[in-house]
Amino acid sequence: MEKYPIKTTGILCKSDVLVIGWPELPEFDLITSLRNQPYVRKWFMNDEPINIGRNRTWLETGMNRPYEALLAIRLSEDNTFLGTIGWSDWDPVSKTAWFGRLAVDLRALRKTARQIPDNYAGVALDATQTLRDYAFQHMGLDRILTYYMSGNQFAARVNKSVGMVESGCRTRIRKDNTPVETVELELTRQRWIELRSAAETRKDQDQGIRV
Repeated sequence: MEKYPIKTTGILCKSDVLVIGWPELPEFDLITSLRNQPYVRKWFMNDEPINIGRNRTWLETGMNRPYEALLAIRLSEDNTFLGTIGWSDWDPVSKTAWFGRLAVDLRALRKTARQIPDNYAGVALDATQTLRDYAFQHMGLDRILTYYMSGNQFAARVNKSVGMVESGCRTRIRKDNTPVETVELELTRQRWIELRSAAETRKDQDQGIRV
């Protein structure tokens, strides 16, 4: 048995609105189509369109589960595909993993708008926070790592909202040899515990006010 066993098929975690799990066959081409949208791929290190057939094969048999993951984000009410999230380079020895692969299908989101609560924080934030908690609770991590390209305000807001802390900047090289500046971030287990405790305190206070 692995030291940090997690499932390599099916659902991994849920929130009140979302389900996050390993992608199913009917979602493979939806994932590729989303990844190839210009508003998505411009923020990936490899910003070239990917081949639908090759990606289908990679999603089914090429992914090194569970040490890397590209997961499907679904609406819990009817399993509508809403986007992707995941990690890479999960190292059970150092207890770290690099998280990212976040993309939201804007067309699907518009179609399901009536099924989402009015005060909802958003799919990206909900999915990131839900997977963050799963990582610390079930993957045995001591530290979550990530980065985003400078200028990606969407990624900056999401990472700040879930408690990621900037640790520096780095120049990375894209597949076409173009240099890009990235913002590096991390979240430790201790900070996560503190964030969870603060959230529970706020929840208790809000409930007291309503009563």
